[in-house]
This record gives sequence, C-alpha cells and structure tokens, in this order.
Amino acid sequence: MTGLIKNEIIKTGKSGFIRVALCFILMICILLPVGSYAIRSIEAERVPNDYDSMIADEPSQVGKKYYGTEKEAEKFFADNKIDEYGDWRYDEYYTTLQSLSMHKAVLELKKQGIDEKAVENFFMYEELNAEMTFDEKTATAMSTEDNYKSVFELEDDEVEAKLKEADKMIEQCKNFILTADVKDFYKNKLANRQIDYNTAKTAVTNAEKALSTSPENEKKKYELDMAKAQLDAMELSLWGAKYVFDNNVEYGSWQYKTVVDIINCIADSYTSYVIMPKSEFSKGGEKLAFKSYEDYAEHMEKSKKAVDDTIAITKYSLENNVPLPEEMDDSARLNFIDDVNSVMCLVCILMVAIAGTTMFNEYSSGSIRLLLIRPKSRGKILMSKLLTVVFYGIVSAVAVIAILMALDGTLHSDKDFTVPYLLMKGGKIIEIPTLLFVAEKTAVKLFSSFVIVACVFLISALFNKGGIFAIAAGSGAMCLTYPVMMICAELNINFKGLLTYTVLPYLDLSKYMGNSVANFAYDNFSMINEVFGGESARLQFNPYLGAVIAAFHIALFLGIAFYGFKKKQIKN
Repeated sequence: MTGLIKNEIIKTGKSGFIRVALCFILMICILLPVGSYAIRSIEAERVPNDYDSMIADEPSQVGKKYYGTEKEAEKFFADNKIDEYGDWRYDEYYTTLQSLSMHKAVLELKKQGIDEKAVENFFMYEELNAEMTFDEKTATAMSTEDNYKSVFELEDDEVEAKLKEADKMIEQCKNFILTADVKDFYKNKLANRQIDYNTAKTAVTNAEKALSTSPENEKKKYELDMAKAQLDAMELSLWGAKYVFDNNVEYGSWQYKTVVDIINCIADSYTSYVIMPKSEFSKGGEKLAFKSYEDYAEHMEKSKKAVDDTIAITKYSLENNVPLPEEMDDSARLNFIDDVNSVMCLVCILMVAIAGTTMFNEYSSGSIRLLLIRPKSRGKILMSKLLTVVFYGIVSAVAVIAILMALDGTLHSDKDFTVPYLLMKGGKIIEIPTLLFVAEKTAVKLFSSFVIVACVFLISALFNKGGIFAIAAGSGAMCLTYPVMMICAELNINFKGLLTYTVLPYLDLSKYMGNSVANFAYDNFSMINEVFGGESARLQFNPYLGAVIAAFHIALFLGIAFYGFKKKQIKN
C-alpha cells in the first residue's frame, strides 16, 4: 500500500498540468503580499490635488469659484504645516473650514448675480443655507433643515451682513484650528457623550412613566425597550470617550480607531436590535423577510448576541492591550489571515484537479485495463489515488501558510504575529495564537471543500470520460461556495428553513470561523455579501451540524466511488 501511494505521488508530481497549477499557486502566494505592499505604499503618499489645472480646465465661473475655494482651504493647512497624512486637526476640521469657505463663496456668487441653478450644480445644500452657524467651543459648522433659508432669498444688504458673518466664522475656525489641543478635543467629545447619556437617561424615565399609566400597552413597552437600548448605547459611547480621554490615547492609534470604528459604530446602531412587539411586526416590512414572528424574534436575539460578543471582545482588546488586527494601520496578522484565505481557494481547486485527472489519465491512456483485471487490489489502488489528493492538499496548504507568513511578516510594518487572535468560546474570551487560528481555519476549509473533491473523485472513478467535466464543474463550484452560502441565507425562509439541513450552506465552513468584530471594524463585504444578507448566514446556519452533514456526504460519495470501482466491468 505504501509503495502504491509513493508511486502515485511521484506520478502525479510529474504531470505537467499539476506542475503548472503548483507554480501558479506559488506565484499568487508571492504576488498577493507584494501587491498589497505596493498598493499600501501608494496610498500612504497623500498626493495633493492640482487645483490650478482644475480651475484652468473648468469653463464656468461657478466651477472656477468652487475649485478656488477648495484651493484656499487646502493652502491654509499646508501653510501651517498641518496637512500631513493622519494629522488630527486636518482630519477633524478640514471639512468644517471648507464648509464655511464654501458658504462664503455662495454668498459672493449671489452678490455677483449668478443664477441659483448654476450654483446648486457645485455647492451642497448646507452651504446654500443663509443661517449657517459656527460653534467656537467644538469647531462645528451647523446647518439644518430646521433653520434653512436659501442664500438666494436674501436682499442685497442681508448678503453683505452675511458675508461679514462668514468672514468672522472662518477666522474663528482658523484660530481654533491653530490653537487646538487634542486633549481638549477629547474633553469636548466626552462632554458631548455625557450630555447624550443624560438625555437618554431622561428618555427612559419618561418612557417608564408612560408605561405605568397603561402597563399592558405593547407599543409603550416597545418604546421603553428602545429607550433602554438607547441608554445602553450612550453608556457604551460614553465609556469609549472616557477611555480615550483618561488614557490620553494617541490620535489615529489602534486604540483610537477601535473606539471610533467599533464602539461608536455599535452605539449608533444598537437600537436596531430591539425586538418589536408582534402588533408592530405585522405592520412593518419585516413580515416579508421572515416566515413568522417567532423566526424574526430568534433572528434578532442571535444578532443581539453577536453584537454583545463584539462589545465584550472590543473592551477586552482595549483593557488588556491586545490590538485587533482590523484596527491596526498595517497589520501583518490581518494581511496574513486574508492572504491565506484567498490562496486556499486555489489549493482546493488543485485538489479538485488531481481528483479529476487521477483516474481520467488511466482511462485515456488505456492503463485502466491493467488495473481492473486485478479485482482484489482495486480498493488499494483507488485508496492510493485518494490519499495522493489529500497529500497534495495538505502539503500545499502548509507551504502556502509558511510562504505567506514569511512574506507578510517581512513586508508589513506591524510585526504583530505574536499578538493573539481573540475569540468568544462558551461565553468567555480566549486568546489563541494567530498561526494556530489560521491553521484551524485552513483545516476546516480543506475538510468542508472535500465534499466537492469527493464528488469529483466519484465521477472520475466511475465514468470513463467524466474527468474533464468533473474538474470544470468542481472548480466552478469551489469558486462559488461563498455566493452559494449567501444565496442560501437569503432563500432559506422560502424553503421553510430546509436549506439548514442541506450541504449547500456548509461547503466552506471556514467562513463561520472567527469573531464578529470585522463586521463593524471595516467594510469587508463583497457585492454578493451586501446583496444577499451578509452575516445573516452565520445567524441562520449551524456550523457543527454542517460538519456532520459534510462528513456524511464525503462518506457517501467515497463509498459509492469505491463500491462502483470494485464492480466496474472491463469493456472492449
């Protein structure tokens, strides 16, 4: 048996097709991290806009005014040496100064008698508001629908007065920017969060009083639940602002971005996870997305748990100084995890190719007749070919992990491989070495993809001319595992939940691994993900059940392959 396996491995390795595939995988392993490094280097260089060319090329007077105003705002920051990439004053106050400058430009165009429609083609709705104001304490330009009055409704003397106000506000904004201190910025944020928290607390008290007058009113119960959720959200947001202020967190650091990108993001959407009463459910659009109120409630509970897990992991990260890879500027961990996940799809396709060609070559060369005249050894022959597929899959996966770990660790500035990956297990947060997490994720991907590999192997073993078709179909199926999972998540309700018990949502179980932080940390959703519901797949399907279903299909396909090959007849 050992000799058969050894011979099969050597024979497969000599195949020109397999060699090309292995070289292609190696090339992708090199190009992915190198390409990512090159793109990052280009993006890191902030290239200033060529406003002079924009102004020269713009035919309209309004357009020239627009680009000229942008140029002036940019020049202010450049002249005061605060235009560097990541400078907190540029990030936080450039838009404010620009809005005020644009507001002044609109007033000047109105004074010159320019047509309102022409101005609206370039300037924003807020900048057309004659009642724009500026808060000197927070450097915030305010313009809302509540106080909207078009600049073009002003009389000439009113325009002159508003121009003086605009000049004053711009000067105040510039002075604020030049004297701004990041500690004061954090202090203002904290003060605003405290106000929001107190407002939410008052809303809960009012909702409780309203419910006390009619304790059985479902709508008032729902309003109280919403008020409590808003209070929890504001408490979370306040916690984040307090953490940043108390620790004097460096602006733009991973701690700062963790608070802004995750803590504040969750706080802004926290009320959307409150379960509405059945009476409200029957009136809303949610009724169309769920087959029953019970399913809706279960889905919301799972969503809420995923959000609460994310909050717990994020707080743990900040309190224990364990950076989340998604929030680091140039995380070797994040690039390593993403690169391995991308290349592993090619490794799975390689396994499909070997599974499809291993018997097809025997049929096409005619050597199958020599194999089939020895019925006692057929099982061993087929097993050697199957183990060859497994061998190349595992060896390729190990090589991919080793190459990408070396390249990503070399090219990316944050050598954070020693920082553990955070997971939620059994209600507790655990720290797992990144390499171990990637290894587990890779093993799970190989296992679940073996459903397709086994199916291809079955076709190749039993059908003389089925190898090429099996390879093409199997490779296509391997590329479509993620879209199929998303489509299943979208259509599961239409099938009364029956798709949960099919193999389709579990063709790539690695997609169910990891924490839910990335859903809030950065936009990593593909178009398919956005269209078909994204993380709803994690909430609907059970990966443990999926592992059992996948194992059953693998055993079934291989069982049929071995039995059919043993009974296969020799034909002239």
